[in-house]
Amino acid sequence: MDDSDSLRNDVTAFEPDPRMQHQSLPNRSQLINSFVLTSSTPPSVQIHFETAKNLYLYAWFVYRFHMVAEQYVFSTLELALRERLIEIGLVSSDRLPGLSGMLKLARSKDLISNERLVHRNDWTIRMAQKRYKNEEMRRMIEDGIFQLAIDESLAVPTAEESSFDWINHFIQHVPVQRNSHAHGTTSLYPNVLWTFEIVAELINQLFSAHKE
Repeated sequence: MDDSDSLRNDVTAFEPDPRMQHQSLPNRSQLINSFVLTSSTPPSVQIHFETAKNLYLYAWFVYRFHMVAEQYVFSTLELALRERLIEIGLVSSDRLPGLSGMLKLARSKDLISNERLVHRNDWTIRMAQKRYKNEEMRRMIEDGIFQLAIDESLAVPTAEESSFDWINHFIQHVPVQRNSHAHGTTSLYPNVLWTFEIVAELINQLFSAHKE
């Protein structure tokens, strides 16, 4: 086992993980601070979300905290769904559906929707850019080109991409990803900020839409 994955001591506890030396702590703090829940969100959910953010921040010291942060922010979404659905009488505390069931119920009652996703256009552009990049790389292989400048700004979303059902995508994939953490996983990746973005979007919709 590499030393970076071992328990830190009183000397190394405040040193950055060797895998994070490309990023400064102030920059990391700025990135995670951009995710804010609305003031109408219950304090219990806000505290849970802030704990997840702290875990992400401290992954600068312990790289594997990225997975813990993602797991915790998924559980924040589950807590928010549970509290909101109980609050408006759609479920009872003694008979709760799972995460997938709660997401489906929230959508059926218009508590979450594609139309109210603040970052929907950004996600659509990212999808188009990824497709465009893959197409250009495939063209390189087919034409035997060894070097090509790929300008992702030239990517134009298709009609299918523009009408992509993000909420259904989250319903299908968020519970699977959450379960992979809950049951133990060897996966390791640092790019969990999109998970925070998704969760913040959904929670903010839950506690701003149809507030009773």
